[in-house]
Amino acid sequence: LAVSAWARGGAGLVASPSGATQLSHPIQGRPSAADMPFNPMPPLDLCVHMFRGLFERVGGDIKLEDFDFVTGKAAVVPWRTLREAAELVSNSTLIERASIGACTPGALTGVWIYPDWSGDMMGDVGRFSDSVCKRMSFFTDIRNKVGCITFYRVPTVKAMGMVLERFHAPGTVSHAVICGHGKDFKDGNGTLALSLEVDDDDNDHEVFLYAKDGYANTTTSAMVATLGDRLADNGTLTILSCWGGTNGVAKMFSDGIGDHWVFGGVISLHPKGMVMAHTEFVGGADGPVRVATDTFSAPFLKFPPGEAIVAWYKGQNMGLVTQWMYPSRNGKVVRRGCHVVTAQEIVTVERASTAKQVAIAPRTQGIVRETFTDGVADDPQTGDAIVEWLPNGTRSLVAAKDFGELVATSCGE
Repeated sequence: LAVSAWARGGAGLVASPSGATQLSHPIQGRPSAADMPFNPMPPLDLCVHMFRGLFERVGGDIKLEDFDFVTGKAAVVPWRTLREAAELVSNSTLIERASIGACTPGALTGVWIYPDWSGDMMGDVGRFSDSVCKRMSFFTDIRNKVGCITFYRVPTVKAMGMVLERFHAPGTVSHAVICGHGKDFKDGNGTLALSLEVDDDDNDHEVFLYAKDGYANTTTSAMVATLGDRLADNGTLTILSCWGGTNGVAKMFSDGIGDHWVFGGVISLHPKGMVMAHTEFVGGADGPVRVATDTFSAPFLKFPPGEAIVAWYKGQNMGLVTQWMYPSRNGKVVRRGCHVVTAQEIVTVERASTAKQVAIAPRTQGIVRETFTDGVADDPQTGDAIVEWLPNGTRSLVAAKDFGELVATSCGE
């Protein structure tokens, strides 16, 4: 049996091979696992499965590194089994860079950029876990055809730009995830926590990505531009950060990365809540080829059930991702003002506040009067729609999951 990295105790015992150079970090003297009781090793079964599945499809290797983002020097961290490799990555004090699969700068890649261990000491947002590997596995399927997965823990915005420029050629990033603690700012002044630095007087200083810096700070704007250049055709970005969809962070990236869709949350997100889903759309203005979706966080936080993720495109909040998850039968986004026809009988409800069912016959015409997808700022919504049925003018609520039974004949085109 492999001995886990956690079981072996202090980080220094396994942080680098014998004789490797001691590397610098934002806080000198990184803690051992025993010093971080809220950063336990998760089961990692899905991570082992993802590693094995990627190897079987594309081959390659796992390369783990203790990486210095100031000097660019790296010390390779050895591993013996797939489970031990996953355990090493899950210990946020050990690994700053991990690459899994057939990884070259020109490989089509999924990129995960997480905070330095000092920016997430409780391990409650940036933990490498089975839920992370579940999202990674989505990109290793035959539809996405990603041949490499990379995982970084970065202390600064400059480091974010450096890894994108150094390890990924233009047009090679299928999807990127930028993770870190976020705060609920509605004035566009949102932040994403990256690390904690200590000055010469032993004072702590938090290091953030600031949403406003994307427009004024050359380091931040350069990083965003590099990300936009590295994203592949129809490449997408997820901001895995509480309130990232409404506090200005998602908007800042959306403004700067061109013709790419960005996903972010409207509430505090549970680390296990988000999953990825394919859509029927082809990218660009038509709609994203994939979306991040989270219906777990809302009930967990005592909100009514609903979708917690909005999509941004070219600096505009396009509303809940349910619009592209549940298109009409003929592939249209169901929006306010759309004229629709039922393809078969569907069961609706009289209104959202009741459970009284209303059956709508096949070939019934209607007009969408309201959708619960737009203007989402403070709480999740269902993505459902209120339809006025013709010719009698009665209204009822159609669940988003039933939009596939509607044919959108016109939507104001």
